[in-house]
Amino acid sequence: MARTVFESVGNTPAQHDENDNCTLPQSFHASAPAQLTNNGEAELRNALEAESMVLRCAHELYRVCDIDSAADIMLSTLGAYFQADRTYLMRFHGDLMSNTHEWCASGVIPYKESLQGVTRSIVERWAPFLENGECLIIENVAALPLGSADREALTAQSIDSVAAAPLERDGKVVGFLGIDNPARSLVRNVSSPLKTLAYFFMMTERRIETERRLTLMSYHDELTGLYNRNRYLVDLEHLKKAKEGSLGIAFVDVNDLKETNDVYGHACGDEVLVACAATLADALPGADLYRIGGDEFVALVRNVDEASFSRMTSALERAFPCTTEGEGPGGDRVAIGAQWSARPSDVSALLAAADAEMYARKRRYHLEKALSGRLLQVVGDETPDHVTASVSLGDVARLEREQAATYDNLPGFVARYRVSPQGLKLLYGNERFVDFFGAVDDPLTAKLFQKNLDFNADVVKQFFSRILRGESVSFDVEAISRANEKASFRVYADCVDWIEGDPVYLVLYLDTTETERQRRRAEEAAERLRTLAYVDSVTGGRNRTSFEADAGAAVKAAPPGTYALVALDVDKFKVVNDQFGLDAGDAVLRAVHESIDAHLSEGELAARISADLFNLLVKADQAERVAARVEEVAAAANAGLTLGNAQAYLLTLTAGIYVVDDPALPMMQIQDRANVALSKASSGVRTGRLSSCRFYNNEDRVRLAHEKDVEGRMRAALEAGEFIVYLQPKLDLRRGVIAGAEALVRWRDPERGLVPPNDFIPLFERNGFIVELDLYVFEQVCLLLHDWLVARRRPVPVSVNLSRVHLRDPHFLNRFEEVRHRCGVPASLIEFELTETLVFDNPQLLTHVIDAIHRVGYTCSLDDFGSGYSSLNVLKNLEVDTLKLDRVFFDDAGVDEDGGRGADIVSVVIGLARRLNMKTVAEGVETDEQRRFLEEAGCDLLQGFLFAKPLPPDAFERLAFGPESSESGSEISCA
Repeated sequence: MARTVFESVGNTPAQHDENDNCTLPQSFHASAPAQLTNNGEAELRNALEAESMVLRCAHELYRVCDIDSAADIMLSTLGAYFQADRTYLMRFHGDLMSNTHEWCASGVIPYKESLQGVTRSIVERWAPFLENGECLIIENVAALPLGSADREALTAQSIDSVAAAPLERDGKVVGFLGIDNPARSLVRNVSSPLKTLAYFFMMTERRIETERRLTLMSYHDELTGLYNRNRYLVDLEHLKKAKEGSLGIAFVDVNDLKETNDVYGHACGDEVLVACAATLADALPGADLYRIGGDEFVALVRNVDEASFSRMTSALERAFPCTTEGEGPGGDRVAIGAQWSARPSDVSALLAAADAEMYARKRRYHLEKALSGRLLQVVGDETPDHVTASVSLGDVARLEREQAATYDNLPGFVARYRVSPQGLKLLYGNERFVDFFGAVDDPLTAKLFQKNLDFNADVVKQFFSRILRGESVSFDVEAISRANEKASFRVYADCVDWIEGDPVYLVLYLDTTETERQRRRAEEAAERLRTLAYVDSVTGGRNRTSFEADAGAAVKAAPPGTYALVALDVDKFKVVNDQFGLDAGDAVLRAVHESIDAHLSEGELAARISADLFNLLVKADQAERVAARVEEVAAAANAGLTLGNAQAYLLTLTAGIYVVDDPALPMMQIQDRANVALSKASSGVRTGRLSSCRFYNNEDRVRLAHEKDVEGRMRAALEAGEFIVYLQPKLDLRRGVIAGAEALVRWRDPERGLVPPNDFIPLFERNGFIVELDLYVFEQVCLLLHDWLVARRRPVPVSVNLSRVHLRDPHFLNRFEEVRHRCGVPASLIEFELTETLVFDNPQLLTHVIDAIHRVGYTCSLDDFGSGYSSLNVLKNLEVDTLKLDRVFFDDAGVDEDGGRGADIVSVVIGLARRLNMKTVAEGVETDEQRRFLEEAGCDLLQGFLFAKPLPPDAFERLAFGPESSESGSEISCA
């Protein structure tokens, strides 16, 4: 009996394509807030719990650092909350799609491996919904068109219902987040959390990718793939702290790289560097390799003995021969310096020794080159010492230029500062630094530099003492560029020199602007979710979720009798909305909340729970004092309250109060007890008071226990077939034959026997179970009509009751239609009975419902006409087919042999109904006098104990079709 829909969640009517069995929305809108009561409160509770789940999941996603963990957290949280079989991520790639991550409930078969590289045509019909950013819900896969690709694929995986939300990247749908077989009670709340989590996951995925790129840029050399200087400095810090293990260090510098670039081009120079990196990797297996400058490499070899390290360095020197023939890339030479120590007490000294050896070899190389006439021409009486001096000076200049080029090639900004007790002095900035902040010697740069120092004064002050001592530090800053653009950076600062006792720092700025922007977006989204989850949108105070969490904790931590839970209702609040408008209604709710808030003491809480219902957790003083406080709240709310055109309006309140004598009870049960007291409290005459209070007592306790027992057994009873359908005949007064029946439900309890409907129907109306029970009765009626048709009997129309709870779902008829089509029963044989009170709940909605019923082919009747506030407008505005006159018209005082006003009213109503082409049914007829009067007044049908009480189906068949009919009932079913 599930809905047969291909639904885009929204509030707009649906259009039906004649060639498809799907519901296609005209447009997509966010669901509007509903005025919820009874079962609506459960729906609101589910929605808020779902939002809380999303908030918790979003926090978890923000903390993870890899995609797999993020997917696992999201899918398991989502699947567990919605009690689903599976949750998964499907990614599109071209015309194919693959399941990249999957969570399965215990005992459920996983399908991830079999869903790799499958065709996207399976979900081709889903594309319009996903591309519009909509959440797709299919509540009944079996109702999809036979032979459709999606139906076959879903059925093969034992999927009865499914929901999917798009995964979007840069405005393009790249896949979807799916959930299979979520709990039916929660499926209505799946859309918003599914879409929100899909958004958060994609944002998390982008954040993780950005962080990985930053890490790669921060710690890896883009050209060679080796570690870069940043990672080198970090690893050195770890080595300095390590107390055990040997260490071998090899410095390698590529000679004449600049000449290679100048003569053969930078592409060739890059090839030399890449080849050098590969040679290092081959010669030094297991070593950590770094490119720390333009042409300078370092290898750190840990935990090897001296002989092994010596063999490795020898292999390295053989890989880079000292002399080669010819010019160009094949003739590149390197300078190598290597040192080893079993337990280096001073890593810096070991590094300095290896570096000095490497530079000594580099100088010898340049000197040999000069002496051979390749670097400069020796003339006259110049001696080799002069040559050595000029080569050394040229070498120093060259090294400085190479160092600057290295800094320019780093992924971030690089600067050098001299630090003194008086402050920081900028000495150097690489090209990227200059592009962002300006030239080092520019006065404008100096002003901007000071502005940024002031902007980050707190951070600089926090680390300044450590910087003065030459310690390595890292921290986050925000900076303003010379173009007045704001950016975020992670700063790594290391002391590289000292000048007259002042440390000189080399500072690397890594741009984290995008990461910070995403973090702020995530925090803002989390804050919006937190507001949505815990703040009431009308009053601005706590909402139900926040109240229940904190109130529950307070009650459990206190002795019995410490607190009282007050359920406070605004009397006749609907009148305020109807007469003065929704804005005025919201103003009243805010006034009540403000007055409640003003009268709370420390440790007390209050929140709007739903519509005009508030909950207060107050200290349980004497009963009279609690009631007096409610009266004070009512008086404060009325102080200066005006509505509309400054009209004074007297606001009255009704309260149900439960003194919490059992703190171990769940908050929901505590609230239920206060609500039970509220339902029994009088909202009538108050003898001068503005409020009416009633305390929960033992009589309520017994009644509530009974209702809880009924609720605990109702679903099992439905599955066990304990609910049975009786039919009460309708007699055609003119022809004297049975012309119809009303389907009524009874509960045949194995222990209590036949339970009358008044003992369970009102409860089911409140908790929403009436929806499932109505569908069950409808299905039994369809089965009965089906059997009559198969047996070639003359079927009579049967009317079924339609609860107002159904009307909260604009597509409720879909579920009824699914059952009717499955049973092959004409819609004309079924009549829906609508109660008269629905007219006053929402007359416009009721008009739409009646139109929808007629479009499908059903008829409908207005039940209990005359029991409430019936007026001629009801007959004028509602195009019902049948008017059912309530029994209050036919009691012995109203319709007797002498006639009277009651008789006149009935005659007028029957005559008016006939002129409006409505049939009339008199229900509750119990005397011959009533029957004669109705027959004379022209009433069409009679229903009551005078003719027949409600009967089991076999007894009804004997009465309607003859004694032999019950013996030839059809065994055919339409399940």
